[in-house]
Amino acid sequence: MVLPDGETVQAFRQQRKIWGVERTAVVLLSERLREGQMRGVLQYAASARRWLEELAQTLRRGKQKRDRDRIQRDIEVRLQGRQTHFDTLARDKLGRVVLVTDRDKWTSAEIIAAYHGQSTIEAVFAHLKDPLHLASRPRFHWTDQKLHVHALVCLLAYVLAWRVFRHARHAGASCASIESLPDTLALARRVHVARSVTGKGPMRVTSQLEEIDPALAPLLASLGVKP
Repeated sequence: MVLPDGETVQAFRQQRKIWGVERTAVVLLSERLREGQMRGVLQYAASARRWLEELAQTLRRGKQKRDRDRIQRDIEVRLQGRQTHFDTLARDKLGRVVLVTDRDKWTSAEIIAAYHGQSTIEAVFAHLKDPLHLASRPRFHWTDQKLHVHALVCLLAYVLAWRVFRHARHAGASCASIESLPDTLALARRVHVARSVTGKGPMRVTSQLEEIDPALAPLLASLGVKP
């Protein structure tokens, strides 16, 4: 199956009763998720094995003051939720995501795309928590009205930053993220220059940009900033 962004995935779709209600279920096989889960399993297993080896060395030295029951409890607590051996069948099931929805008329590709869009929403919340640029926190207000206005201003700032970021990407500017965009734009500064041709009379004041990185030129031009 090919998603709207061009990614090819494997998926299985079925209509069935879930929690007593007819729902559409889509099982998505994600290779990227499988790789991430496998790394997590290996890290957990390596951590557990290191701890067990250290415990075994301590017991061999005979300097352990805990009794057998206490050691057993510590082992159970330490290894809770950690994988110390591998189930081949369970490993083969890694990377599977079950999506349940009542959007029965959506195609499977649309359902998966909506699921992937969740990361976009999470990124928005992360941007709104940025204390350097959007400054949604800290909030120096105590009334509901001022808090609402503060949240609105931060949201408008995000929308404006996103539009400028899109301009930057379309113009080929090297901006990796919305957070880096203000820092990039801060490198462009406009100055006022006062000149006198004869050295007498009123000064002629002009405005111009300081010398900038050539990579910034397409971005500034797309924003309507003239030299």
